[in-house]
Amino acid sequence: MADGLEDFRKLLGEFASLGAWAVGGAAIPFVAALLSITPPWPPAGIAPLTSILVLIANVVVFQFLRKAPRRKINRTIILSCTLMAIAAPIYLLALSILTYDIPTTDERRAKGFICSAEVLSIPDYAAKCPFLTTTEIEAATYNAEELWTPESIAFVRVGLIMAWSLCFIALTGIISSFAVYQMRQRGSGKPTGPAAKDSGPTPA
Repeated sequence: MADGLEDFRKLLGEFASLGAWAVGGAAIPFVAALLSITPPWPPAGIAPLTSILVLIANVVVFQFLRKAPRRKINRTIILSCTLMAIAAPIYLLALSILTYDIPTTDERRAKGFICSAEVLSIPDYAAKCPFLTTTEIEAATYNAEELWTPESIAFVRVGLIMAWSLCFIALTGIISSFAVYQMRQRGSGKPTGPAAKDSGPTPA
């Protein structure tokens, strides 16, 4: 158990190192580097939630791929890249369309996708629903609940969190799968370049 935990700590170290390189060599967590595009809700909870998610994803990769053959790791990386290619554009598009910023505080908040009954009773607003502009949002003192139904705002909040989480699951899958395999090859003394051939799981 001790050896396994030590190997897992090494994986976390490799993940942190590769992650720092991915955000320009900065020795800061992914979430801090991506602060400008984090979901608006929960305002103070997204960083710890993401950290927990990344830890769990690393645990899964380590547990199931530590001794997996190269072809299985390759499939995992391809699947993770595919998931990232789908989830990232969806998240960024939703973030652009379904959120707004409060200029005075630089706070980002979620919109809704169903306008409230009061808003629908105003012809000018109803014609634009649910994609209300900055003018309408400013007139409502940047209070989303005055423009959209609470249920639709909640769905947007949770949807953004889910898309964000999928992005980090995919990113962790890519980096950790690569790191696990390279650590194993390095430990066995085998070459890790393109010419290296996988001979199956390393014996325990």
